[in-house]
Amino acid sequence: MQPLSRLRKRKKRLFFGSCIIFLILAILVWTIVNVARPMVLNQLISINTISKDTVSITLPVEGLVAKEEAVIRSPINGELELVVEQGRRVAAHAVVAKVSALSLDTPGGSRVHNLAAPTAGAVCTNIDGLEEVLTPATLRELDLSGIGTIRKKVTAQPGGQTTMVERGQAVVKLVDNLRPVLIYLELKDEKIPPKLLEEGQGLNLMYQGQWFTSRIIKSQAKKENQSVLVEANSYPEELIFQRVAEFELLKTELTGLLVEEANLVYRDTQPGLYIVQRQKICWVPVEIKGVLQGKVAVESPALSGGVRYVANPHLVKEGDRVNK
Repeated sequence: MQPLSRLRKRKKRLFFGSCIIFLILAILVWTIVNVARPMVLNQLISINTISKDTVSITLPVEGLVAKEEAVIRSPINGELELVVEQGRRVAAHAVVAKVSALSLDTPGGSRVHNLAAPTAGAVCTNIDGLEEVLTPATLRELDLSGIGTIRKKVTAQPGGQTTMVERGQAVVKLVDNLRPVLIYLELKDEKIPPKLLEEGQGLNLMYQGQWFTSRIIKSQAKKENQSVLVEANSYPEELIFQRVAEFELLKTELTGLLVEEANLVYRDTQPGLYIVQRQKICWVPVEIKGVLQGKVAVESPALSGGVRYVANPHLVKEGDRVNK
């Protein structure tokens, strides 16, 4: 019986010893996790600052530009010299260029003809021969299919200044940059909401990085193509020197406090964000106002410009502390 009693005592000591070791290991693991996790978390967590932003979908489109232009022709054969820099606006009757020709009847052996502006406008030497054809008045009267036919014949951009000119040649023009321009656009194979292209609707266009607003004055759908004629009262200055120009057409946009869809944290069906308040992570519910290209516009009384939120919420839980 005595050996059996010793065996039982030994088992009890082993059991209690195992419990103590397990408890010590549990405390050690708990301590390591609670001390090490915040350190690791602060290395891995990504925090962004929420702000108002805009995301948009655009469509590249080529346009035919018509503006008020007055052409000046050379009265003689000779050498052209521009005396006003291109793009500068001048008053009517101001001298903008001169043509010099050899002459045996004048002192110095040359005859000079001054070319005066017939009307006020910006000086331009990009002559393409369409100045008296593609006028805003003409485009207003033409059917859109007729404008499309003209557009197909315009294959080259306007040339630059020519030094030697002939009598009767168009050499300089004045573009009235204070008057509206008309732009003919052909939209092909793109799903654009029909309401966006109705007559009277505003159409946002971008040229060389600058947005401007135009108004549709004519619209025509034909099979998969849509043609529109728009009028713009305010536009980028460089546009008046172009006949054919590349634009970006705004199809749709989303503006507001934007976050990535992956930033949202759902509780049941309620979307929310993990925000940082006093170095502590808190979940706040949000209302989704729109989604576009992976971006979500959100609203919440707890959100305003400058509030910080967790961009990789799968790494954290509510109540975690961060030192960022």
